[in-house]
Amino acid sequence: MKAKKILCTFAVIFLLVGCQTTTRVAFQNAKLDRYSQTEEVSGWLTKPEDSGPFPAVVLLHTCGGLQPHVTVDWATYLKELGYVTLAVDSFGSRGLGPCPNSLLSDKPRIMMDAYGGFDYLKSLPYVDKHKIAVMGFSLGANIINSEIIPWSKRTLRDNDFKAGISLYGFCYGITSDTPFPIMVVVGDKDKYVAPSCQLLDLEGDMVEIHIFPGIYHGFDVSQITTIKEDHFGNPMLYDWQATKKARELVKSFLAKHLGME
Repeated sequence: MKAKKILCTFAVIFLLVGCQTTTRVAFQNAKLDRYSQTEEVSGWLTKPEDSGPFPAVVLLHTCGGLQPHVTVDWATYLKELGYVTLAVDSFGSRGLGPCPNSLLSDKPRIMMDAYGGFDYLKSLPYVDKHKIAVMGFSLGANIINSEIIPWSKRTLRDNDFKAGISLYGFCYGITSDTPFPIMVVVGDKDKYVAPSCQLLDLEGDMVEIHIFPGIYHGFDVSQITTIKEDHFGNPMLYDWQATKKARELVKSFLAKHLGME
């Protein structure tokens, strides 16, 4: 109950509703590759009303850690569309602050968290086990593009994400033979990230790339009202129109690949 009240406070601050269906949960991350020891991680679980079954989305945070634009803004938006979300707290679960930290050089452990979230969602009776996507922001997007996609292609995991969404993450690792459909959204003023996506020239319908003109890194983080740089020097600035456009793209992409049309 205390966890619910904490997130409700964030919801009041950001003028959003629906916190009565959000809870703090804990789960084991997944055992992958060379990592034999799993860890308990936590996150914020948000679900629509009623009993489902609902499609679901694992949310992976930025280098700044788990923030309200993920736990409240995106989680609420997706809930209203009919999705369960699990915002994984990779940093906070380990007592880590924003980048730089020890996990930044050990990204496969964040991938383990993502798949642990996937397995946890599959265990819930109100989640459709065959309709789970992953969505990452900056660092979280990098985990999808550079860790999850190559690992999934290499291992041919039987049960995997149905789709992936990468918001302002480096496009390294994305190829036309991606194991599941992937959508990239980035601004062309994203100093270091945008060039890696602009260079992609892929055939087929497995990869969508959307590059917004005049838009910076972190365009969906409403607290960033003046340009500032992140840990890596990417200029960041909130833009409501870009956020609104990204939401519509996410809505269409998930509807197409998770069968919500």
